[in-house]
Amino acid sequence: MNRELTEQIGENKFNNLIELAKSNNPEFLTLFTELYPQFIQALKTFDPKMRSTELEFCAMAFLNFSTKNISEYTYVTIRAVQVRKNRLRKKLEIPSEADFNNWMRELAETFVQTQVSE
Repeated sequence: MNRELTEQIGENKFNNLIELAKSNNPEFLTLFTELYPQFIQALKTFDPKMRSTELEFCAMAFLNFSTKNISEYTYVTIRAVQVRKNRLRKKLEIPSEADFNNWMRELAETFVQTQVSE
């Protein structure tokens, strides 16, 4: 397959992923897991029993959605999103000074690096 076509498919999947997130579609997590398997694996190293709603929430943070966007897309209040972020901070031991979304992205990078070095 030529490179342009591959990039186009990748871009379409990413755009599709964003649309699924915005419409609170249950397929969102499935496609996200397909596109970013290392991120989901990294989260599960913290908590193998992590609920799909938590994974979904972390996936949205990984995609850099703001608190306001997450609240809009998941039909909950901004306060509910903040409470959820705080619960996940405790659960995943994310320092309070760390930016939640950046931490999520760095988690995936760190996980890939440890997998490569093992």
